[in-house]
Amino acid sequence: MLKATCPECGETYFGWVLMSEENARCKCGERLEIEEEVKGMKKKKIGAELNMPPTTDSILAAMRDAVQEKDALIEQIIKENLKLKELLRKGDNDEPSD
Repeated sequence: MLKATCPECGETYFGWVLMSEENARCKCGERLEIEEEVKGMKKKKIGAELNMPPTTDSILAAMRDAVQEKDALIEQIIKENLKLKELLRKGDNDEPSD
């Protein structure tokens, strides 16, 4: 379980919810100093920005980037497909008549 202490007012917080960036702040607004505890004994101090799960904003940004990349690839495939169709049309017109 995580334990966090506010360096400003000394308030103490407990729980895994502290892994979330928005929950890593004290009521007074100060960033909490988070300590990882194992069976009641302090294991190591970690920064509030470390070992955090991705935030909703970072997930949405990654999804937007993936969609933009997908759209660019689809556009490239469509352009290549049009080029191939044009080459096939030209090839059909170049064939000798019987």
